[in-house]
Amino acid sequence: MDGNNNIVRGYSDRDPTLLMERGSLFFSQGYYADAANCFRHARDASIRIHGRSSLKCAISRYSHGLSLLCQVPVPENDPMAFVPKEVDYYKGSVFPLPSSAFGTYRGAMVENYVRILEVAKRELNLAWSLMEYRIDSYLLKGNVLSALGEVAFRRGESNPQRYYFEASSIFDTWLGEYSKRGADMYP
Repeated sequence: MDGNNNIVRGYSDRDPTLLMERGSLFFSQGYYADAANCFRHARDASIRIHGRSSLKCAISRYSHGLSLLCQVPVPENDPMAFVPKEVDYYKGSVFPLPSSAFGTYRGAMVENYVRILEVAKRELNLAWSLMEYRIDSYLLKGNVLSALGEVAFRRGESNPQRYYFEASSIFDTWLGEYSKRGADMYP
């Protein structure tokens, strides 16, 4: 009906699936603020449609928190700076920049970044509270905990490793189940 045929396709600006797709596209292109905005609207729409405790709400909260986290530059004293980042494996793909192109900071963090990290932590904590006792979605659980660990590290919390250890345990559980299924399928 409109110029973009959104009504004909059944999409609207409040469709959580469309908003998640837009946010993912912005995220993959490095437009983290736009991605965060799309994921925030997707979160609100999924709460209205599916409720606060749905898996879709947890995924949209995780995506929103992760896009907020990516807006904050990496500390210059990052102990993992020498390790290749995930985006480095996508050279020539959807990610336009290597991880070395992301900003770094030294000294005191800008007040705006502190607020962004607080919101990111809140979103990721809510996503974790929705995911914690689910018996599926191991990969998403591990990703949420890894993001929480990164937020804790960037905020200067005393023990950010606890998130990484728990994420590692979840990934080990997931890999164990996956390899067991593979062994059952291919004796």
